[in-house]
Amino acid sequence: MVRVAVTKVFDSNAQVPMPTDEVTKVGDAVNTFIQWPKRLLRLVSNKDVKETAKDDLLSNRSEPEKSYIEKSMLRVLNRKHPLKFYLNENEFFYLPTRDVMELCLKTEDLCLTILRIWVVYMERLCTQLGNTDVYGFVDPFFIHAENDQESSQSHMTAKMFEVNKACYFAPYLKNRHWQLLIIELEKQNVVFLCSMGWKPDKILVQIVNSAIEGYNMLSGFRKARKPIWEIPACQRQPFNYECGYFIMIHMLNIVSAGITDSWNMIFGDETPFTDDEMTKVQERCANFILEKVDVI
Repeated sequence: MVRVAVTKVFDSNAQVPMPTDEVTKVGDAVNTFIQWPKRLLRLVSNKDVKETAKDDLLSNRSEPEKSYIEKSMLRVLNRKHPLKFYLNENEFFYLPTRDVMELCLKTEDLCLTILRIWVVYMERLCTQLGNTDVYGFVDPFFIHAENDQESSQSHMTAKMFEVNKACYFAPYLKNRHWQLLIIELEKQNVVFLCSMGWKPDKILVQIVNSAIEGYNMLSGFRKARKPIWEIPACQRQPFNYECGYFIMIHMLNIVSAGITDSWNMIFGDETPFTDDEMTKVQERCANFILEKVDVI
């Protein structure tokens, strides 16, 4: 038996040779690893190769050197069970290997767990840069679109009141599409970034406005004005999977530069981020996951 990665499927209803509780059909195994009998594997080539020469061919062929992300992720993907990712000393969530596979392939939408990890990474980066008093981060798990509206608002209010930062980042997930909110409490401004060029939906606006209003009441700012929403032009995604990476790049660039305002001077360019820029955040996130794995 060997472990194989399923990346392309022709018949999603075909039974897998070694079914599990989670995977019974080939369609269930996309972007993950499963056990597969060696006798059912076949070398795909555009030349006729004698069976007796196949092993020699494979053993003598010099394999291309694995990239950093491949070397890193193989250590995680070879684990049989989901790993625990600790948000702090007491809180953790399970990180399925399928989610890590999506990050590794860089051709799939990033799931909620990966952006939660990125938020933790950004908090650590702020500590390293000495600007923990400037930037705060809202855990996307508590405010994504499938959550109850009231609980999302309450979580945002509590987060802003407890930590009291100048600028907050809130990654928001709706229908597998990531958007980014940047909240400036002092100016009562909300910057909304969407790589598809969409406007914020009414429910999201209501949640954020109510959260800021709740913060103002708790802080004694009873005459604060209604939040003003800014929707600057920003980098557009060329395909259908980059939104999560674009959100990560925005957060990294802003925090690294120490920017807290003048958004119209920062944004305005719809040219997509490059593949190298996406790889940069991908590798940072992968390395951070590995650090957490090593201590579990």
